[in-house]
Amino acid sequence: DGGLRGQRRGVKTRIITRSARDGRRRSVRDGMLFSHQVVEAGTQFVGSIRELPEGSGTRLSEGLAAPLSFGRGRSNGWGRAEVRVESLPTPPSVVARGDVFEAALATFLQRVGLSQRLRFDRVVALTVLSPLLPEPAGTGDSENADVETIINALGGEARLITKVRRFGVESAWDQRHGVLDRQQSVVGGSVYVFELARPWRDCEAQLVAIERTGIGVGRCRGHGRALFFDTAFTRLEAEEMTKKRDGEQTQRLVVAAERVMNRAFGNGDPPLNRGKLSKSQMSQLIGVCQEATCHEEIVNYLRYQAGRNDPAWTLPMSEAVYSEIEGIFKKEEVGRDDHEARLDRWRRYATFLTRAFTYHDAVRRDSERRR
Repeated sequence: DGGLRGQRRGVKTRIITRSARDGRRRSVRDGMLFSHQVVEAGTQFVGSIRELPEGSGTRLSEGLAAPLSFGRGRSNGWGRAEVRVESLPTPPSVVARGDVFEAALATFLQRVGLSQRLRFDRVVALTVLSPLLPEPAGTGDSENADVETIINALGGEARLITKVRRFGVESAWDQRHGVLDRQQSVVGGSVYVFELARPWRDCEAQLVAIERTGIGVGRCRGHGRALFFDTAFTRLEAEEMTKKRDGEQTQRLVVAAERVMNRAFGNGDPPLNRGKLSKSQMSQLIGVCQEATCHEEIVNYLRYQAGRNDPAWTLPMSEAVYSEIEGIFKKEEVGRDDHEARLDRWRRYATFLTRAFTYHDAVRRDSERRR
């Protein structure tokens, strides 16, 4: 989605077991083995480097171009890495993302009858991209120190609507004091929704600054990265709408195919023919739909079938097949020049016709066998 969100998958690892370090046969015989868990070769880690000091880009490029190794066992050739520097795609601006989010939020709340509860132009959704280390709570409420930290970053005038968060622990070695520093953090992926005291468009500069510098403690180490109006929210809504629309389209095509085949086998009113359609005729219709480059080719094939005076594939049969899907095109407002959309529906329609034919043909044969 433009590089705004990372995608985390399980890292492939492998266990390597070796004999004891002293190399003595007795040690091996006594089971003195040791194991290493290594990351498989070919694993890729993608990230970004922000807030580079002025004039340090050249030195950084030189360092990344040199041979690099990470982890233990580097003297044995383990941990060799290659670093590729690539330019990040330009993400949508805060305003562009906010406009889409606001429109989607308004549509959703109107659909569920809650459109009067919120000022859409004041709602902001913040997604934590990296572990957030909250600042010490001024109110003494350590459980909600993260909420207080974000509100302070927003200027102190915001109301929390909802939050979806998960806590973790960040550990780091304090070289100055020689101790392991452990802090509670809010893990990346947590989401906070706030209502601001004024429209979020008036706070554009503040939102951009938060995305650039982050929130909380340890921002110099990459902690507290944040993103407003994550496109994942609107993308999921769009995917749900697309899935629902596809389901409605499929239902219309299935019902139309069943209606045609009911009449084709004399069950509908009026019946289309008294002959017997064959499976090969239906398979040929599917083949024509798959190979057609425009929907007119399929209509031409149906007219050809009707003109052959076939007792099964009659003129009423061809007209019924055509009129049913043409009615769907009108209902869905699919233009005659939209060849891709029409071809897609024709191909699915032919498949549903064949399935309906297979069922009705089996019922007919079973009925004849019982006579």
